[in-house]
Amino acid sequence: MIVQEGKVHLFTKSRRNYNTVHYTVNTSNNVADKIETFDCKGLITGASLSPDGKLIALVGYDLRPFIPTVFCWLLWDWPAGTDQFFAGNKRRIELGTALQIGQVESIGFATDRAAYLSNERTDFNGVTIVDESIWSVDFSAWVPETVSANEP
Repeated sequence: MIVQEGKVHLFTKSRRNYNTVHYTVNTSNNVADKIETFDCKGLITGASLSPDGKLIALVGYDLRPFIPTVFCWLLWDWPAGTDQFFAGNKRRIELGTALQIGQVESIGFATDRAAYLSNERTDFNGVTIVDESIWSVDFSAWVPETVSANEP
């Protein structure tokens, strides 16, 4: 979930179709209103909005390959004055396998283009494959500092 301009945005994960559904919470009646659906090709487990409000990062994992993978979707330049985040630019960044990274569960921006990811400990038959940890990632190679959001 992220909060933008006082509005709560929720992103779901679906093991059935590997899509995410984007909802906003209507604070007058506490009902989640469906905004859009996106085929993210994985299970979204975390979201964050950059401090400048111009970049959204969604992290997750895909269990379908023989070795599950970890990814991050970057969203920017969505249409001005809308909550249609998936209508703008999108870029998927493969972060590695779950055997390297673990099961990613959250993301939080430290600066406008750098963030921290965290993962759960991954065990198999009582053996720890990956310890829980925090990872840093710099998105500036994929998204320039000058991207726009909510502007024509």
